Amino acid sequence: MICLVFLFGNHFASASTSVAINEIMYDLDGGDIDWVEVQNTGSTDIDLSTLKLLISNSTSNHTINNSSGSTVLHPGDYGVIVGSTVISNYTAKWGSSGNIFTASFTLPNDTAKVEINNDDKTSPISSVTYTSTQGAAGDGNSLSLISSAWSAVLPTPASVNSTASTPPASGGGTTTTTTEEKSTETEIPSVKVDIISRNTIVAGVANIFSAIVHGYDGDIWREGRYNWSFGDGETKEFLNGEKFEHIYLYPGTYVVMLEYRRYYWTPDPDATDRFVVKIISPMATISKIYPDGGVEVSNDSTNELDLSNWKIIEDKKTFTIPKNTIILSKQKIIFRPSVTGFSSSATMATLNYPMGDAAFSFGALDVAPKVQQEVKSISYYSSPRADLGESAGADLLSASAINSLPEENTIKSKNLFSYIFVLGALILVSGTGVVYFRINSRNKKSSDEDDFELAN
Repeated sequence: MICLVFLFGNHFASASTSVAINEIMYDLDGGDIDWVEVQNTGSTDIDLSTLKLLISNSTSNHTINNSSGSTVLHPGDYGVIVGSTVISNYTAKWGSSGNIFTASFTLPNDTAKVEINNDDKTSPISSVTYTSTQGAAGDGNSLSLISSAWSAVLPTPASVNSTASTPPASGGGTTTTTTEEKSTETEIPSVKVDIISRNTIVAGVANIFSAIVHGYDGDIWREGRYNWSFGDGETKEFLNGEKFEHIYLYPGTYVVMLEYRRYYWTPDPDATDRFVVKIISPMATISKIYPDGGVEVSNDSTNELDLSNWKIIEDKKTFTIPKNTIILSKQKIIFRPSVTGFSSSATMATLNYPMGDAAFSFGALDVAPKVQQEVKSISYYSSPRADLGESAGADLLSASAINSLPEENTIKSKNLFSYIFVLGALILVSGTGVVYFRINSRNKKSSDEDDFELAN
C-alpha cells in the first residue's frame, strides 16, 4: 500500500533573497480559487515580480505579475499570487487589499509541489509539497504555516495566518469516535477579527481599511462595535466592518489595533487584532514639462504609487489624475496636453496630494516666494542700480544700512547745536533788555530830581 506522506520544506538559494511560502489555497469549497501566499522573511526589500513560480503539474516557470499593491515586499510583508483566470473571483471574495500578484497556474486538489525560484528551476528559494490528507480540501480552510507546522485553518490572504479553522459540516450515517475526537468536535472556535489593509502606505494619501470577523458559528459577522486605533493618535468607531479611509501624514511604522464587540455594551472585546503598517514618502515629482505642454511625472521610490485623484496645477488650470492611475517603481508617465488642457507656454506646475497639499513644485514656483521676499526687502531700504545686477543690489542694501547710522548722528548733532544757539540768543536778548530798562529808569529818576531842584 502506498502511503501519501505530507512533506513541507523551505530551501533558500541565497541569504540575500528570503521569500517563504506561507499559505496555500488549493481547493476552496469545491470551487477553486487557487492562490499561494509568500512572505519576505529577510531583512531587505524583494521585488516579487523578478521571481518565478513553479508548480509540479507543469514544466513552465510562471511569470509573477503585479495586480495591485506594491511589487516590492519589505521585510515582513506578504504577497499573494493568484491564478490569472480566477483573480476576479479572488477580489470579489477577499478584496484587492495587500500586495496581489497573478500567474498562469492551477493547483491540483490531491497533491503538488509549489516552488519559488529566481528563474532557475533547479534552485528553489522556497519549496513546499502538500497533499489533501492534511485538510483544506473543499472545507473552506487553507494550509497555513503556524509555528513551523502546517495546519488547515481559516484563510487569511495578505495577512498574519489564522489559528482558527472552519468546523466540518455534519453528515449522515453512524460513526464511532474516541473521547479525544468527541472533545475536538464539541469545541467551539473562538471569534476572530482580521484587519484588511495594505502593508505599505504612502504618506498623505488615503488608505482603505476594513475588517472581517469570523464568528464561532463559522459565519462571517458584519454587525458589531469596531474600535480602531491607528497608532498616530487618531481613533475611530464603527458599527459594522465596512471599508473606510484613513490618512497618515508622516512617514514611519505604525501599529493599528482593532477591538471587536458583537454587542455595543459589552465591556470586554470578543476579539482583537494587531496590524503593522509602514508609511513611506511618496517621492513623486514632476520631472519635465514638454514644449507642447505635456507633463512628465516620475516615481523615484522602490514602491509603485497610486496617483488616483492627485492633482497637477498649471497657472489657473487644474487636472485631476483619474482613478487607478498607477506609476511603477523608478518609472515615469507623461500626461498629454490634450488630456490636461495645459498650454504650450507652460513652464511651471505643482503636483498636489488628493487632499490638496502641494507635494512638489516644478519651475519658477519653487523659488518665486524667496525672490519676492528679497525684492521687497531691497526696495524697503534702497533702490540698487540696475546696471549692477541683483547681487550688487544686495551689497548696496548692506552698505545703505551701515551708512545710515553716522548720518543720523550728524543730524542729531546739528539739531542739538541749533537748540543751544537759539536758547543762548534768547538769554542774551532778555539780558540786554533788562539792562536797558534799568539804565533808562535810572536816567529818568535823575532828570526828575534836577527839575525839582530848579523849581525851588
